[in-house]
Amino acid sequence: MKPTRKWWWPAGVLAGLAILAVVPGCFNPFSPVLARQGSNSKPPPLPNSAAGVVSLFQWCWQNRAFDEYEEIFTDDYRFIFASGDTAGYNFLNTPWTRTDELNTAQHLFLTGTPSSPPATSVLLDFTQDLDIGVDPRAGKQDTTYHWLVTAQVNLRVFLSDGSYEVSGPVYFNVVRGDSAIIPPVLIRRGFRPDPNRWYIERWVDGTLRGALAATPPTVRDNAAIRPRAPRAGPLPGGNFVPVTWGTLKVLYH
Repeated sequence: MKPTRKWWWPAGVLAGLAILAVVPGCFNPFSPVLARQGSNSKPPPLPNSAAGVVSLFQWCWQNRAFDEYEEIFTDDYRFIFASGDTAGYNFLNTPWTRTDELNTAQHLFLTGTPSSPPATSVLLDFTQDLDIGVDPRAGKQDTTYHWLVTAQVNLRVFLSDGSYEVSGPVYFNVVRGDSAIIPPVLIRRGFRPDPNRWYIERWVDGTLRGALAATPPTVRDNAAIRPRAPRAGPLPGGNFVPVTWGTLKVLYH
């Protein structure tokens, strides 16, 4: 009996897909890498040392990985704006906390804000080797539990309507897991005081030099208005608007 067209059609499709899978430049629907659009090409670094947690921080920005970003800050984390950075005007008396940090990351990495679109891509390079030294803060000088990690950074944040650049030194005070104040949300996920895990406890910005200062905020009815950074420049030609990291954070807060 002559085979029907219905019997041979699936076999023909499968044969065609097999050919496509081996032809360079063709889309392979069975490839796990291609099937997960936006998947990370490299696994996240392990935060099992002072350098490791800062490398994980870099990886999170590069990959806009919010879930992993939630796991690298202590409950008492603080961000310190660069001295003289007007973007930190509203945080002179109110500290920038872990909640502020995660709000900004979620907006920048994923959702955007009503006035600023989310990043389409992020490049974060450490332009020199990380410098790891003694944490100079009182009570934090035991290098068993504390280190100061200095990174020279070049950050480029690409948006659908422009791009920003942040350059200069940043300083991370990091703490070992068995001396860290672990956020309750992480404790509920099973995180425990772990000597093999490190966290970022404090981040001091040093990227003011060479950046365009944010517009000083105005004050109306005793309420400070959020400062506005210069608008991001167009992507063609590689134009980047230089801002402080603090300015970028406030824009997406």
